[in-house]
Amino acid sequence: MGFIANGISMVLYFKNEMHFDLAGASNTLTNFFGSTFLLCLVGGFISDTFLSRFATCLIFGTLEVLALVMLTIQAYSKNLHPPDCGKSSCLKGAIAAYFYGSLYLYSLGCGGNRGTLPAFGAGQFDENDPKGAKALASYFNFYLLATTVAAVVGVTGIVYVFTEKSWWLGFLVSSVANFIGLIALAAGKCLYRIQQPGESPLVRVAQVPHSLPVPLLP
Repeated sequence: MGFIANGISMVLYFKNEMHFDLAGASNTLTNFFGSTFLLCLVGGFISDTFLSRFATCLIFGTLEVLALVMLTIQAYSKNLHPPDCGKSSCLKGAIAAYFYGSLYLYSLGCGGNRGTLPAFGAGQFDENDPKGAKALASYFNFYLLATTVAAVVGVTGIVYVFTEKSWWLGFLVSSVANFIGLIALAAGKCLYRIQQPGESPLVRVAQVPHSLPVPLLP
């Protein structure tokens, strides 16, 4: 919910509050989205190889909430806003470090969760059981429906708060919503099927060339 709403509104936030020009704001948002979707691979790799999917969701969910709190603080505190300089980017020094640190921490949290959460939900069903296999097919439909409904709520409710109230309040609403979701996820631990990590498909793909015989020179 917060990811879609924040992504839609961030160009205006970058331009009006952080004093990017339009090209700089658009480029920063594009880099944020690109990093987020690439980092989905990181979340999936970690959950397949090193940690359980449940633990991975909790870790990246915590990073996401922390990043949103940092964005809320920067949006609220005028001391963390750069002065308007008329350039493509007015960020310098500690303000720039705080801005990019919180933004890409948010990207890491969002990407890691999006690479892990669907598989974690699917792992709650037994594919060998006919009822479980049928429920698994329905799960992905409901997951997509829930994601779409959350996006609609985000682009209406949270974007309204951004544009009509204040930026820091919009980030605060996103922080609280994500925190509630994280607590709900953690509270259901005793109900989940926790699958231990195994070998990542990425590792198997990387090992294929090493397993092939080297052709002899004619």
